[in-house]
This record gives sequence, structure tokens and C-alpha cells, in this order.
Amino acid sequence: MVVRDPWYDCARDAAGVYQPNLAAQDRMGRILAETGVRWVRLEFHVPDYPAGLEEAYRCYDHFIQTVAPANDLRVLAVLGFNLMRGRDVLNPQTGIVSSTYVVDHPYGGAVNDYMREWLDRALAVSSRYGPNVHAYEVLNEQNRLPPNGDAVPPLIAARLHTKFYRFFKLVLREQEGIFGFWRDTTPILVGGLHPRGTLEPDQKGYLSDEQYLRRLYGLPADGGEPIAKEPFQEYKNTLGAGKYPLDGLAYHPYPAEIITIAGLAQLGAELGRINLRLDQVRDVLVEVGTPEMPFWITELGYDAGRPLQNEYGQAQFLAVIFRALAEREDIAGLFWFKYEDFPAGEFAPNRWGIVHIPFKLDPRCEGGACYVPNGAPQYRRPAYFTYRELAGLPVETLYLPQVVRSK
Repeated sequence: MVVRDPWYDCARDAAGVYQPNLAAQDRMGRILAETGVRWVRLEFHVPDYPAGLEEAYRCYDHFIQTVAPANDLRVLAVLGFNLMRGRDVLNPQTGIVSSTYVVDHPYGGAVNDYMREWLDRALAVSSRYGPNVHAYEVLNEQNRLPPNGDAVPPLIAARLHTKFYRFFKLVLREQEGIFGFWRDTTPILVGGLHPRGTLEPDQKGYLSDEQYLRRLYGLPADGGEPIAKEPFQEYKNTLGAGKYPLDGLAYHPYPAEIITIAGLAQLGAELGRINLRLDQVRDVLVEVGTPEMPFWITELGYDAGRPLQNEYGQAQFLAVIFRALAEREDIAGLFWFKYEDFPAGEFAPNRWGIVHIPFKLDPRCEGGACYVPNGAPQYRRPAYFTYRELAGLPVETLYLPQVVRSK
């Protein structure tokens, strides 16, 4: 389940110190457990100033170190662009694309300020939470960023990912000795690729998800021989001893986003679209030499508020898609988007949740909405009960008596 990030229920007290909402976190943990959730995905949000990381720790410690273990929840943490919250990732002077590269100590060559600060924070997070975080997703939909659909160039994304992987798996592991054992079995995923790719197909510079994936691996976008000096190839041929610097591919196969303009479709067509695209991406993984690389579907959901969609369709979509994808042997993790509803956008009502927690729009709260402080849902949607059933938990069923009309 993709959950409500603890950051959004964290607020400054009268002294200006960030304080976590323990009641909301505890309640969410209990409801997730009663739903049958076993893995949760959360994202780290860190204000972009020197004290930001310590402030973030105050918001996340309780959920990761107390709530998740108490409710038997394993944690997948997204280390994305919100590690530098408030900074434009594509700003040519201060973002990840800045061309002011240096040879950095300790991270090596071709590092700019954004990359160095991001790596400092990402690795600090991993050291703080240790075995309490069970997997990491590095970046998120880096091949299609809002609002314009632009992408982080795959060479730069691969460079950042490779440096993180090297320090996480090799450098820090060696420094921590026997205390770093957990790093050996903690998967590092390439962040959830967006199926629609970069920009639209009729725009100049379009790069599909498959082309982007090839470039991450250090191959030409349309296929061909590997480029030896590209980050993934260089790691494989030196430090990796034949292994690429990733343990899984995170992917977001929303059926409506696989095609450019989505119309109304039956569930069978939705499922076919998802499986076809996963097979096509699998072909690329075979092409680049990692046929066994598992998929992690780190987002897949259904907005019950869109036209021609409703909460009963959401429950049906959840049941059909999850049962079908469970039959695929190449999927290691599957995350429903999402636990709770959130404020609507221009084109989406954002009723993705299995629960609805009341909130009021207010710019003084993180995310632009203030949720009820205790985190209590106003109601649970049918998808909540469907999820429980899929998890093998009992669901009460009410059978109405049959009415027979006499002639």
C-alpha cells in the first residue's frame, strides 16, 4: 500500500520545532494491519536547508521505528526528488542537470552540488533506519516529471543511482562491518518508471519508457552495443563483477497512462494493456542482459471520482488486476495507490484511497490540506473490503432475502 507520508501530518509546535502526529500514525498503522497490508511505500520529504534532515527524522522516526514493526509492516522508502524539497530538479543552475561538475570526495567524478547533497541525505537516511527499511526506490517517475512531462536525462539518473548503489552496498557495508549485514539483502530499485515516457509521441525529443530503460543501462535508445563508459556498464565491468547496480525495476503500469489518450475500457482490456506493456519492458530487460530482474509495481490504482468511474469499479479493478498480476512470476512487489484520498487536481478528483479521511483545504498545512488530527477515516470504500479478502482475511457478507412476487 502507498501510504500517507508522515511528513504531511508533521507540523511545527509553538516553539517552531517539527512534531509528528503520533495519533494519526498509530491509527494508520492499525488500519493497514486490519486491511491485510504487509508492505508500505512511503517517500522521504526533506526541506532544502541545513537543518532539514533532522526535522524530517522527527517526522518519520515513530512510523518507521515503532508503528511499522508493531503492525508487521515492511517498509519500501522512496528516495526521490523530495529529498531536496522545494528545489527545482531541472533548474540548469541548481538542479540535477547543472553542468558544473567536479571530482568530489568521496563520490568521485562528474558530481554537481545537487547530486552531492542528494547523496549525503539519501545515505544518511539509510544509515539512520538500518534494517527497519526493507527496500529503497531511487528517484520516482524520473522519465516524466510534472508539469511538462520532461525527464531527468537518463545518463544523469544512472550516474546518481550508481553512486548511491556503490556506497550503500559496498562502501558503507565495509565501514559498518558485521553491523551492516542488512545492506546485503535490502533491494535497491530503479525508481518507478512512468509508462507514457517523456513528453508526447508527437513532440520532438520523445523518449519512450523502453528507450529510457535502455539508456539507463548504457545502451543506445533504440538498441545496439553497450557503451562501456556509461555508469551501469562501468559498474558492471568493474566493481559489480558482472552485476548491474540494481536489484529490481520499479514500474507504474497505470492502464490509462500506457496510451496517450485513455478512453473507457473494460477490465479485460485494462489487464491486457498492463500485461502487454510489462512483457514489452521484459523484452528490454532480456536485451540488456538482466532477464531475471524482478518488477516491483510500486504504484497502481484507480481514481473512483473520475467520470465513468466509481468506488465499485475501483473495488472490481483492484480484485481483477491484483489476482491477475499475482500470477506473474516476475513481479516481486505490488503496491496499491493509495491508502487515503488527497486534494483534487485540475483534472483528477483524487479519490484513490481505500479510506477517506476528512480534510479542509488550507495552505498552512503541508500539501495544502489539513486532515483531522486523529487520522480517523470518515468511511472505508468497498476496495478496503476487497483488499481484506485478497489478503485472506474474513469479510462479513450480508445476503438479502429473495423477494418472490405473486402473480
